[in-house]
Amino acid sequence: MKKCIVFISDSSDPKRVFETIRMSLGITLRGNKVKLVLSPDVSFDFLDEKMKGEVEEFISALKEMGGEFEVKNLEDIADDFLQYDSFILAI
Repeated sequence: MKKCIVFISDSSDPKRVFETIRMSLGITLRGNKVKLVLSPDVSFDFLDEKMKGEVEEFISALKEMGGEFEVKNLEDIADDFLQYDSFILAI
């Protein structure tokens, strides 16, 4: 099992945010541990109700499978990178 941290910095590209969250769940489904971190600048206001529901389901499923979800700034998780095998930054 690999450990991966995924950080999303902003919601200027709604499709990228949605796809990155979905990708995090996919990585988890393959037996890896994912820590999904959203910057406080990320807003779900751009999503319609259907997409909001899907994102909530993705995050809930990720947590149920042992993943983590947090809202923090990049500088607040800098030390966390040393504990993970890989990282994905959606900046």
